[in-house]
Amino acid sequence: MIGWLPTLLRLVVIGIVLYQVVSVVRALAHARRVRRALIRGDRVTAVRLSRQAVHVKLGRLPPGFPFLLLSLGRILVACDRVGEGIAWLRLADESTGADHRAKPAILIDLGLSLASAGRYEEAESVLARASELYVESAHPDFHGGAIQRWYMRTPKYKRRTANARGYVAMRADRFEDARTWYEAVRAMPGTPRRNDRLANLNNLAAASVQLGDLNGAERYVDEVHELAGENSWSGQDYFLGTRGDLRLAQGRLKEARADLTKVLTLRGPDPRTLLCLAEAAYKEGSSEDAIGYLNRIKTPPPEPEWRRRLADTLENLAELDERAGHAEAAQKRRAEANTLRAEVPHPHEASDDPLLAPVRSALAGRRFRGLSTPRSVALGLYLLACLSLGILILGGFDVPPPAVLAEAALLVLLCAASLPLLRWLLGPEAVRANEQLQT
Repeated sequence: MIGWLPTLLRLVVIGIVLYQVVSVVRALAHARRVRRALIRGDRVTAVRLSRQAVHVKLGRLPPGFPFLLLSLGRILVACDRVGEGIAWLRLADESTGADHRAKPAILIDLGLSLASAGRYEEAESVLARASELYVESAHPDFHGGAIQRWYMRTPKYKRRTANARGYVAMRADRFEDARTWYEAVRAMPGTPRRNDRLANLNNLAAASVQLGDLNGAERYVDEVHELAGENSWSGQDYFLGTRGDLRLAQGRLKEARADLTKVLTLRGPDPRTLLCLAEAAYKEGSSEDAIGYLNRIKTPPPEPEWRRRLADTLENLAELDERAGHAEAAQKRRAEANTLRAEVPHPHEASDDPLLAPVRSALAGRRFRGLSTPRSVALGLYLLACLSLGILILGGFDVPPPAVLAEAALLVLLCAASLPLLRWLLGPEAVRANEQLQT
């Protein structure tokens, strides 16, 4: 009477497996579409796809929801919509506990985004929290699994946070602090990848140039040459910019212009590169070339040091205008220079994304946390039961009818328990009163 039941059970298990495979493939395909949209410069599509992913999952708030918020924030920042990106990254931060597996990436991305918006104190505060996560992981309330605990104690994670803090210090014109962070990265144990070592040497050289330590910068540049050889590497355009700035400071103007022209070809009309080229042209006595480079700067660089350099260059050109009897042009350049020397306001950009409010409402009072040991054990037992039952059903073992009925009952039980169990294990939890006060 139940000869058809084993076949039906096999079909059900195969269907469940296929559904999971299709879900993974769809997620990977979605990520690929977003990435390809960014590569071809279609920012509208990249943002739309990322927002759709958040909107579709809003009703269920699956365990991976914080990663969707993180991805959307990253995409918005990559599309130069930094204020909106910060809003989403902040929401991702607020909706995850310190022991959640996405927390390290959320904090680092949020810190870097705040720095790019000129909000350096906030960025430092966020990155300080990222640095302290591996300390918190030893706290009894830190529920994160063993893998996360291990990762946050690795030199790789510490290098990521130190590099981020060095970046913030460079943006904030704290070049000594930046070099200290980059030196700390270099001194950390372990063997970083070749590109990471080259990037670190470039960062050290850039900080040394800004500090006026040209001999130190030259040593780092020589180390880059020795390590890289004739092979290209990711980030080489940034190194050419650093070397060009060094040659400019050394007075080796032809070499500086050669490097900086290559950067301009690789990266497009970057304002810092154009400014360095203008400085080199001015020092070579070619004021027309200098003016041509400055005219190509659409938006002045946000960093105070670069704005001061641009103001000084405009002041120098104004003096040339005065000597040539062009008083009106000189006055205009001086006015631009004075504007650049004034402190740059960095208003907090409010995001008007209509999706932000419903997501914030859905997450209100709840937070995704890491798995505690009891919950990890419960999840492991559940997955083991699913795997064992799947093997029994698909294995084609000759079992008596009562055992087939037991398999069917257990399959129904595991399927029925999956959603509430996973929601309890991995879903957002209510925020405790003391955590709300801290937030």
